[in-house]
Amino acid sequence: QAARARAAAAAIVEKAPKPSPEDAEPVPVEEPEPIPEVQVSQVKRAKVPRADLQSEQAAAEREAAAQAAAERAQRLAEQRAAERQAARKAAEQAAEQAAAERQAARLARQEARQEAERQAELAAQRAAERQAAREEAEREAERAARRAAIEEAAAEQAAAEREAARLAAERRAEERAAERAEASASASAAASEQAAAEQAAERRAEKRAEARQEARAAEASASASAAASEQAAERTEASASASASAPSSQDSGRGGGGRSNGAQASSSASATASASAPASRSRGGGGVGSYGDDVLAVAQEHLGTPYRLSPPGPCVAFEAEDCSCFTMLVFQEFGIALPDSPGAQMGYGTPVHGAPQAGDLLFWSEDNSGYITHVGIAMGDGTTIHAQIGSEVTVTSINYINGYVGARRLL
Repeated sequence: QAARARAAAAAIVEKAPKPSPEDAEPVPVEEPEPIPEVQVSQVKRAKVPRADLQSEQAAAEREAAAQAAAERAQRLAEQRAAERQAARKAAEQAAEQAAAERQAARLARQEARQEAERQAELAAQRAAERQAAREEAEREAERAARRAAIEEAAAEQAAAEREAARLAAERRAEERAAERAEASASASAAASEQAAAEQAAERRAEKRAEARQEARAAEASASASAAASEQAAERTEASASASASAPSSQDSGRGGGGRSNGAQASSSASATASASAPASRSRGGGGVGSYGDDVLAVAQEHLGTPYRLSPPGPCVAFEAEDCSCFTMLVFQEFGIALPDSPGAQMGYGTPVHGAPQAGDLLFWSEDNSGYITHVGIAMGDGTTIHAQIGSEVTVTSINYINGYVGARRLL
């Protein structure tokens, strides 16, 4: 019977369900106090006489009670073991969670340090950029100040050169006026022819003024002036021929006077011929100096005309002129039709070797590319009259403009 009781107790223990971690009640993280284990080593069978039924019944009851106690002890032991297992798992989970939290805290601190370092680097970079921007602004301000000083000095120099050129032009005009007065005094013997020449000159001046407003009227007036000049020249030649055919006695008695009158007549004829059409006046006036003075006289009438690029804008005399428009209008007065382009005007006339003379066309390649970008008229003293970009028709030094290429002579 004791063996059967032990077998039954073992079967009950094996069939008893084991508690799962989910069914275990939560326990605190602290390690629980050790629970004494209760083990059933053996059930002692009381020695009773076989013949005593009451003793056997009492033994069976005792055995049943022992078996029940063993079962209770086994269940208690299993429950305590389950509790310890649950406590260990809870402690392990708590330890893992604490380790994870510590790891997360370490990662958070590391990320915070890295972010702080990045922010510090960005701040340093921004500070360096601001410092570089300030330094660049200071350098730009210094460059602007230097450029302003250079431009101011250049403007002052240009103003001084323009003033000097204006004074030189006035002196040349005064000299030309004195020369013309002297020529008028030397031609007093041919008063009638001189008067006709002066009238023709006045008519030509009037015709030039009219030509600025209406080209056709100017051409008609120029033709009429040329015809009148030719008639005056014919009359002068007839008078000279009559004087040459005088009697020999008069020629011998007044030979010197006759020759003088003849010379005066020739001079008068030359003056009348030179007062004809502008182109013939320029070529028959006695060399570069005479036609150059005539060219400069016409060119100086344009002083102060505002600069305006053409094309695309129109070329309007005394209102809007660029460099090639200005030279085109000047040489138009002498019967020379130039195109409104500096590069195209370079193909007219003949090259000038040596220093340019008054009336020569001057050419520049301002960007030193070889392409002609500017044109003006030489004054004969190292200066030029030209339509200055962004300004007006003025007089400056030839070297004031960069990229001088050469000169061409048209007359």
